[in-house]
Amino acid sequence: AAVIAAVVFALGAAACFAISTSLQHRSVTSAPSAGRAAMLLRFLARRPAWLLGLVMGGVGFALHALAVRTGALALVQPLMVSGMVFAVAVRAALDRHAPSRPEVAWAAVVAIGLGLFVVVSDPVAGVGVTHRPVAGLLVAVGVTLVVTCMWSSGRASADRIRGLLLGSASGILFGLVAGALKMSVLAAADGSPDVTPMVALVILGVWGVFLNQRAYQLAPLSVSMPIQNIVNVLVAIAFGFFVFDEIPAHRPEQLVAEVVGLALMGIGVRRLAKDPELVPSHILVEPR
Repeated sequence: AAVIAAVVFALGAAACFAISTSLQHRSVTSAPSAGRAAMLLRFLARRPAWLLGLVMGGVGFALHALAVRTGALALVQPLMVSGMVFAVAVRAALDRHAPSRPEVAWAAVVAIGLGLFVVVSDPVAGVGVTHRPVAGLLVAVGVTLVVTCMWSSGRASADRIRGLLLGSASGILFGLVAGALKMSVLAAADGSPDVTPMVALVILGVWGVFLNQRAYQLAPLSVSMPIQNIVNVLVAIAFGFFVFDEIPAHRPEQLVAEVVGLALMGIGVRRLAKDPELVPSHILVEPR
């Protein structure tokens, strides 16, 4: 029952985020191109669709929190990638026309890869015990890797390489955010809210969004988005394994199937990422 609830919550969160970003993107693109940020904000604040997008984003975050509280990170985080699939349907509904065949085909590839990975990995959720020292160590290692990626990006000459490195860095941060979110909701559920993971959640989340935006400024979406999604999933799985004792299937044939599932997800996301209307509005920045 807990697994089913986690799946429902995660898919609901992904759907809400897809609706949120689609509505916000639609509102932003209808705004006057000239003017200051304050003028844009006033314009958007009078748009019901944009406000509804904010509400749906909040609902999505709440459902994501319920999902990570109920199920293993190795189950929840891959399911969040399904937002790309939902975005195809949402955009088609908003535009009142059927999605194109390529959109449907690549959305199906993402769904197949996602289904294969989730079914085969079959993660065993831990007992809810949080290993705080290990969590701190993982965050320290993750931040070190992020700083290394940023340093390497600054020294790289090709924008595609820089975008790839920053996409990887943002994926690390978003994976750590999922772990911090689970720590926060578990602590709150036990009646002893812990401010440390909450602070980490905000700092790592803002940092991740910034690097994500920068990555998409440097290179096409199809360069950074796939690696960001895959790294996000892998980091979340590692966090769940070491901190919450969540154990995914790990026999050789299962590992091969999991790699195939991740590869299909990455390929599908890469193709869908070439359509700017299917990705979050806050990262819709043309590469230089």
